[in-house]
Amino acid sequence: MLDETLTAAYLRRLELEPEPATAEALQRLHQRHVERVPYETLWIHSGENWGLDPIASAHRIALHGRGGYCSHLNGAFAELLDSLGYHVHRHVGGVHGPDGPDAAGGWRLKHDPKGGFHGMVRTNAEATWGDFAAQHDYLSTAPDSGFVRISMAQCRDATGVAVVRGLIVIRVRHAARASEPLIDRAEWFGALPELCGLHFDTTPPEILDRLWSRTLANHRSWEAADAP
Repeated sequence: MLDETLTAAYLRRLELEPEPATAEALQRLHQRHVERVPYETLWIHSGENWGLDPIASAHRIALHGRGGYCSHLNGAFAELLDSLGYHVHRHVGGVHGPDGPDAAGGWRLKHDPKGGFHGMVRTNAEATWGDFAAQHDYLSTAPDSGFVRISMAQCRDATGVAVVRGLIVIRVRHAARASEPLIDRAEWFGALPELCGLHFDTTPPEILDRLWSRTLANHRSWEAADAP
């Protein structure tokens, strides 16, 4: 559970006022979280070692303008909901493509494929943070992990999805899809808050230097491999 100060800062990030726990209020919280808090893996490429502690994730979101991937976002959001009076249950889940696995003993949920995946499955049994540790270690450190191979940040709203994948900016609006490279450092860092709500005001300059250097190097390697 978050303390009052952190809860208030979290709600400010979402641009919401505190209100009693209701189904309608929960819908507003969920919508704003998706719109204002990005799904991002830039921390991997800047050499930051983010763990699974949900309170630490909430600090980064509420006070430092950052996001995270599944475990960080879900963990922090769960702590926020708990602090606002909701009853929260945690489960192991995973996303999948169009031919996803059966949801034997659990739930299978559909998702808008324009957002990056077709659906997810989750177990019925309640989870502990230990259930996520091995997958988190693989996703954030393994050389063959897609998150390690290329950085990304993503946000969505009612109009579509904005993705910054490496140095490529992708905008998906309804049926249209457009992409462009941003190989200028200032333009790239400027696009992250504009498109994905990511802010680096409290991030040390050497971490930003490392993030840019690695992302640019990965882009150059991709260009070389893609050249005829």
